[in-house]
Amino acid sequence: MRKEKTIGFVLLIVSSILLVVYPYLVFFADEEMSLFITKITVTFIVGIVSIMVLWIGYTLVTTPAQSEDIRKIDEEISREIKKLEEEYKKE
Repeated sequence: MRKEKTIGFVLLIVSSILLVVYPYLVFFADEEMSLFITKITVTFIVGIVSIMVLWIGYTLVTTPAQSEDIRKIDEEISREIKKLEEEYKKE
C-alpha cells in the first residue's frame, strides 16, 4: 500500500508541474521551442493511437473464431427466447 501511495504522489506532482510548464512552453517560449514541443506532443498522440489500433488488430487476428458449439447454443437460446415471446403475447 505504501508503494502505491508513493507512486500516486509522484504522479500527482509530475502532472501538476506539467500542467504549468507545458502551456508555458507552447505559448510563451520562443517560437522554435514551441514548435518542437508541439511536434513532440503530436508525435506522442499519433504513436499512442497507432499502438491502440495495432493492439485491436492483433487481438482480432489472434482470437479464435467462434466454435460450432457456441453457435448451436446461441441458436438454441434464440429459439427459446422466441418461444417465450410468443407465449407472452398469447397471454
